[in-house]
This record gives sequence, structure tokens and C-alpha cells, in this order.
Amino acid sequence: MGPMRFVNVNRFEPREGGTRLVQEFQGELSGVFKFAEGIALRQLTKQVQKDGQARKALLESR
Repeated sequence: MGPMRFVNVNRFEPREGGTRLVQEFQGELSGVFKFAEGIALRQLTKQVQKDGQARKALLESR
């Protein structure tokens, strides 16, 4: 087991003109990493947004 365990649930919802992806994350930091929980949450949020933008650009380019 590493310093962070998490579960990611992806849900696809129909929307007018397309599909909406809803992502839910649930995680837990352990050890000294628990001290940096706020930093880890901000970094994860930024990474998820960046990945989502890349995914959207890729899908829309097809």
C-alpha cells in the first residue's frame, strides 16, 4: 500500500448535444503525507481539470 489510496468513480450522463462526465474521488493519505492533505487535494484537482481538458480536445478533434 502506498501513501495514498483512492477510488475514482466515473459516471456518464446524457446531455443535450452530448455527454457529461462526472468524476467522484474518494481518498485517504497515510503517514507523513497526511500532513500535506490540502496540497495533495489542490494538486489532484488541477491534474483532473488538465486531464479533462485534454480528453475533451481529443474527443472533439474526431
